[in-house]
Amino acid sequence: AARLLEMTCDTLLFLKNDGTCTDMIVKTENNPYVNDQYTLLGKNIFDFFPGETVRELRPAIEHVVRTGEVSKANYDLPSPEKLDYFKCVIQKYDEDHVLCQYRDITQRSQMKKNLQIANERLRETERAAKIGYWSYNTASKLFRYSGYVGVLLNENEEIIMPLEEYLQQVYPEDQKKLNNILEHQDFGQGTFEYRIVKDKVYFLKLKIVNTRYGSDGSMIIDGYTQNVDDIVSKWNELKMVTLAVNHSKDSVFATKMDGTLIFANRLCRLQNQIDEDVDI
Repeated sequence: AARLLEMTCDTLLFLKNDGTCTDMIVKTENNPYVNDQYTLLGKNIFDFFPGETVRELRPAIEHVVRTGEVSKANYDLPSPEKLDYFKCVIQKYDEDHVLCQYRDITQRSQMKKNLQIANERLRETERAAKIGYWSYNTASKLFRYSGYVGVLLNENEEIIMPLEEYLQQVYPEDQKKLNNILEHQDFGQGTFEYRIVKDKVYFLKLKIVNTRYGSDGSMIIDGYTQNVDDIVSKWNELKMVTLAVNHSKDSVFATKMDGTLIFANRLCRLQNQIDEDVDI
């Protein structure tokens, strides 16, 4: 038995039913409450642990005392310096005692929390950039999509549809190219812009990011699609403004604060003998 206790990686707390710690074996990293100075020994855990921890822990211990059922749960353990997390397995030892297996899971919980935060930030970025992810199975010819493109589907809606059905929404001139990419793996540079027809024509950008094989040997193509309609629309507006300014009957130019010329329309170039092909 002593050897088994030495081999365990968990801290063991031997408690009376009222929460008083009568014995302990510490194997986990020290904190103000559970440590190798045995500060918990002889104290009542319900009085010694932080109130927010006790609110969760006391009902679990009382349930084990009352029913004999094993309790397994994770708990927060806040201290002035940091926030620890632990998993506690509570078992009935006899009519007067319970045995608690205390396992420090602070590092794992912090990693999980950081991953959740990173995922939330990624989702917000995807929403702002109007990006959706998709995969295409070349055997079943099914197109799976989820994300925030927001043209044919609601934001973050996940759907599975036949490629043929999806192509019906694609601008006629772009259908063959998109079909060749997915059906014949004509990836080219891996990026392709195409249009979707709904209440108007929307501009989308497709990017191939991975190819893999399923258990049945079928190729699965992974990628993302971005709604670039706003970008294309703003770019077209800019080109129209630039074209209008360039053909203005007035001489128009722009400079930096230090006087460096950064734009000159056609009349200004003519008046100042700046060739059309000179980049400024």
